[in-house]
Amino acid sequence: MAKSLKEFGDRLVKIHLQFLETTNHQQEPLLLFMQKNNSTGISRPVNDDQNPLEMVQQIIDKFTPELYLIISGGYMIKTDSIKNYSYGDATKSKDRIEVVQFLGKSLNGKETYSRVFQIIRKNDKTIYEEYKSPDGSRISFKSPKLT
Repeated sequence: MAKSLKEFGDRLVKIHLQFLETTNHQQEPLLLFMQKNNSTGISRPVNDDQNPLEMVQQIIDKFTPELYLIISGGYMIKTDSIKNYSYGDATKSKDRIEVVQFLGKSLNGKETYSRVFQIIRKNDKTIYEEYKSPDGSRISFKSPKLT
């Protein structure tokens, strides 16, 4: 069992990227991994009428895990400001890039985890390139939908 969110997240990043290799790089829209009482659970929230992150928050509120990690595949928009975009707009944007995101948090809020990889598809090869700051450190992403 993971002793920290970083350990939990790093392990799931490694496993998920290896898994994508076996599925021809086809992603689930969203997976939620939770750890509580030395057990790990997984949920795949799906509802076409609701933002998946809102569903994740409901699951977290119900099960109160010690740690959770969300794996989300989709698109991001290449721009400095996304204030005018709504849920789902990125899939239609000409400035979109395909990504897989890993966002996590401890229930007490003391630990957060964030890694984002751009998925670059070239011919029959797929590359996962992690977003980093100019100094080489990981970029921190947060969702306003999760508390």
